[in-house]
Amino acid sequence: MSHEVDLTRQIQKSVTFNFEGPYDLVKFIKTIGENGMSATIRLGPFIQAEWNHGFRVFGDPPSQRSAEDTAFSVARWFSKNGSLVNYYMARFFEKPGTNDCAAFLANNNTKDPETVTFRGKKYYLPAKSISILPDCKTVVYNTMTPLSDPFFFFNAKQVVSQHNSRNFVKSRKTDGKLEWKMFSETIPSNLLVDSRIPRELYNLTKDKTDYAWFTTTINVDRNDLSARKDINPVLRVASLGHAMVAFINGEFIGSAHGSQIEKSFVLQRSVKLKPGINFVTLLGSLVGLPDSGAYMEHRYAGPRGVSILGLNTGTLDLSSNGWGHQVALSGETAKVFTKEGGRKVTWTKVNKDGPPVTWYKEEEASPEKIEILTVNRDTICSYVTEYHPPNVRSWEKKNKKFTPVADDAKPAARLKCPNKKKIPRLLLPAKRLMRFLLEFEQHCLGKTSCDIPMDKGLFNGKKDNCPNLTKNLAVQVKCSSKGPKSSANQA
Repeated sequence: MSHEVDLTRQIQKSVTFNFEGPYDLVKFIKTIGENGMSATIRLGPFIQAEWNHGFRVFGDPPSQRSAEDTAFSVARWFSKNGSLVNYYMARFFEKPGTNDCAAFLANNNTKDPETVTFRGKKYYLPAKSISILPDCKTVVYNTMTPLSDPFFFFNAKQVVSQHNSRNFVKSRKTDGKLEWKMFSETIPSNLLVDSRIPRELYNLTKDKTDYAWFTTTINVDRNDLSARKDINPVLRVASLGHAMVAFINGEFIGSAHGSQIEKSFVLQRSVKLKPGINFVTLLGSLVGLPDSGAYMEHRYAGPRGVSILGLNTGTLDLSSNGWGHQVALSGETAKVFTKEGGRKVTWTKVNKDGPPVTWYKEEEASPEKIEILTVNRDTICSYVTEYHPPNVRSWEKKNKKFTPVADDAKPAARLKCPNKKKIPRLLLPAKRLMRFLLEFEQHCLGKTSCDIPMDKGLFNGKKDNCPNLTKNLAVQVKCSSKGPKSSANQA
């Protein structure tokens, strides 16, 4: 059993823990042990934004371990009476005196498949694979056989783990011609200097964005530049992560990035400088915050050393040259990715010479009939039938068995508005159901949450015109911060 604890509720004060009621973690762990089960417990602080191992991460080579090999190891562990695998657990029960049977058929040969006889029946086992027979007769899973194998697909009812490679298929179907538009970011060149050195990227962005601009200026004398046109200076930026795009006088010169294993990198590109003032602009970006390990507060990112190589006067160190900073892209600030924000900027037709920091959008066509649905959380609904079990709010233990305690004698439709909003009116069922409207107002009107019992009398009174039909109740309400309106008065 894997369990997560909401620390915002568990920790009421900086040094006080709440272990009362549903937050009694100690009692919960003891209950697991009393029932012969195991638990996996993680002790924080722990930030899990996404699994960062087991699949290909940004800048990393492809994972070398296949899903089939992982499945083989897990199945072999269970076949050897193992009970716990990280994230997953199985408990095996024995019933003496019954014919209950489960089998694991394994082929440890890594090269050749084998056909084995088990209980008078032959079973085909691919190389290095395990077949699982929950009834000692039917193969429901094999760790190696691909889905394309017709025997297993039609006869073995197999569930197959796929390879961990990423496949991309170009869309050939569209409702019409794709009409892409673009909005280009303005490359800042001379931001207000607020620091002698480039500021650290994590502290600069403060998790509000992944992007920040860095600018500085240099005055180049004509004698600093080579007289030969085929010899140019080199911009060198040593960064602690995670990615960077560089510009000289507003022109793109190159980009570089680190990897999951080695986040630091060096961007080094030949540049064309002009006599006089030149503007150096860097766009630093992050791909996430540190999520594990010691001293996370001492992890750093962003440019640490900036220099110009190849000048006639030698190397020019710009690390302490005085730097200006701008947090976030202008498109982020304007929220151009939303309909409202998209109207605040000017979009143009896409051209191949557009600058590298550009937003693109296409909103007319629908490739592959893809539909994007917006969830309206101000309209909520619930559905229940008369044969639904009553709502269970607590459990009790009798004779080492847990049984539900039903606080309500009847099933009920449960509604709850988000963000402390209240229910001002009913949308469904129809307003002509006067009995239901009165019941609705009694239970729900003006409340943040409510339960409406499933009672046939709400619709037909004491007379049931359709006694042989199962009664269903669907309720849809509006959530709002405004005061409620009487549904009965609207009927």
